[in-house]
Amino acid sequence: MATKVFSFDYDAGADLYVRIFGRTGSEVGQVYDADDDTFKALGSATTPYLTCTEQTAENGTSYSSYTVAVDLADINSTLALKDYVIRAYDNSTPAATDVAVGAKQEFSVQASQFGEQEITVSCKGCNTSSAGTSVKYLIRMYVNGEFYQLANAAEGVLTVRVLGGTDLFTSGTINPVTDAGYFEYTKTTPGWTDDSLYEHEIVITESSVAVTRYVDWQVFG
Repeated sequence: MATKVFSFDYDAGADLYVRIFGRTGSEVGQVYDADDDTFKALGSATTPYLTCTEQTAENGTSYSSYTVAVDLADINSTLALKDYVIRAYDNSTPAATDVAVGAKQEFSVQASQFGEQEITVSCKGCNTSSAGTSVKYLIRMYVNGEFYQLANAAEGVLTVRVLGGTDLFTSGTINPVTDAGYFEYTKTTPGWTDDSLYEHEIVITESSVAVTRYVDWQVFG
């Protein structure tokens, strides 16, 4: 989770506020509603603005910078990379008919962070010997090396196959451990063949975004 501070230069003593509009998918043309952290039509939003703070010392007596801190987790906490524009307006009582002052600023948010992020998946497992014993898996997702807690509604599928061969087994669709944000899966009879190399394909889907990772696993006799 991160906070991004946006800055706009404008006449001193103004009453600047900002609106954030979506530029991706169903959010195109919709405005961020600070009342419930959703995007909706401007006329339907309860609080479609964020108030700026004037920084009078930055530009002398007649010109000021105006800043606003935006909690990016409120804008987009999902794995989807989404684009936005933020615009400034001058009115002590915000109205839908206000005209933006100055230029828009474009930005993107992914997983509560500014810009595109590095997303990776970790798959750890253990078993005691070869054919017939159970194997336990722990699967986690990371954003920029930090653990990312998946939503309870996220889905995962683990498929294990002989390297270059056919599927040995699949987990089917599994969900994260409730409120823990990672996957646990146990296969009681994996059917390992001694002295083989197995490819593990992990597909994690959250908010219609699928992330795939491959992990190799050696089984010795």
